[in-house]
Formats: sequence, C-alpha cells, structure tokens
Amino acid sequence: MADKMREILLSERGREIVNVVFFLSFLLRNRGIVFAAYVVWGIYLWFCAKYASSKASRIIYRGVMVFAGVMAAVSLYVLVR
Repeated sequence: MADKMREILLSERGREIVNVVFFLSFLLRNRGIVFAAYVVWGIYLWFCAKYASSKASRIIYRGVMVFAGVMAAVSLYVLVR
C-alpha cells in the first residue's frame, strides 16, 4: 500500500491530483476544499522531499512544505472560526 501511494505521488499523476484539488478549491470556494488542497499539497511535498536526489532539492521542498503547513493552519483556523 505504501509503495503504491509513493509511486502515485511521485509520478505525473500525483502532480495532477494536487493540481485538480487546487483547481476545485478555486472553482467551488469552499473553505474545506481549500484546507484539503493545502494538506494534499503538503503530503505531496513531503514525499518529494523524502525521495529527492539532491540535498538542495530536499531543502527547497521542505521550505515550500512549511509554507503549505502554515497556509493549511490558517485555512483550518478560518474554517473553525
């Protein structure tokens, strides 16, 4: 199961999934979908950072992952408030 998930997330299909969720969040304007989009993006970035070949790529992925985490936290705060 984990191998299949890793394979999907690290392929072109993984990028498509993340892009579709963000596109839906812009179309539907539902705060729950925006939160889900940031969470899916964070998971995707985590997998990319974990399996990146160079140290510079890992640092960049982790930096963007922190941004996605902050945005997910803000989105969750707005959703709960």
